Amino acid sequence: GMQGTNFDIRNEGVWTNASESGLYANHVATNIFHVTTEFDPKMNWSHQVSYGDNGERFESVSFVDGLGRARQGVTHNTETEQAVVSNVYYDRLGRPVISDLPTPVNGEDLKHYPNFNLENTSGTTFKVDNFDASTICGNIQGAQLSTTSGASQYYSPNNPTTTGENGLIPDAEKFPYSRVQYKDDLTGRVSKSSATGYELRPGGGHETVFGYASANQAQLNRLFGAEVGQASHYQRMVTVDANGQIYVQYTDMAGRTIASGMAGE
Repeated sequence: GMQGTNFDIRNEGVWTNASESGLYANHVATNIFHVTTEFDPKMNWSHQVSYGDNGERFESVSFVDGLGRARQGVTHNTETEQAVVSNVYYDRLGRPVISDLPTPVNGEDLKHYPNFNLENTSGTTFKVDNFDASTICGNIQGAQLSTTSGASQYYSPNNPTTTGENGLIPDAEKFPYSRVQYKDDLTGRVSKSSATGYELRPGGGHETVFGYASANQAQLNRLFGAEVGQASHYQRMVTVDANGQIYVQYTDMAGRTIASGMAGE
């Protein structure tokens, strides 16, 4: 434990401090720790701990809403002794659309950080009204985060610590998040995705665009020959990445990829 001594000396012991029955009464009283207060009675949370070599311990806490959807994750950085916060935001149909960049905070507390990101204009808590229109499946382009708090502050010149490695942190220019937009047909298929930063922001012209269509019989025959079967048994997806490069992918009725490649002159 943390209060021990002589950690450089190997001291082998028994695997358990109780009898093989494993009964509570058989444990040494000093080795029993009673949890008398809840960590956070108003939140749904789970605590994960993993161990590595040399006694390294890695901890994280995940906070979820009433539907079991992950809302915030807090991880402990053992190197800098800081908590690292990341958030997920959902649209009005409950689909994950925005994920901000992991952001270190001052302190090591693995707790929930409310109001972490703020909307740029109003300074209020960043929420669904700031990126999803009131109509079903509507989308608001280019939602900006205030540089006075959260991820947008850390990835900006307003970062309170700009010495050392922090001086090399890039400026996200109020877009420290990635964004996914879905098609309006309620199939859950992705229409566009954007990356972090101003240049790759939503509506900036550098999104990755996804198109879905039926396969063409002539194209399938050219790739596989006449024994490929009917084109109605296949789907064709065209992807245009942030640099304008086009990719084509063919899948069968089980969703397995049968061919993929780049398209263009």
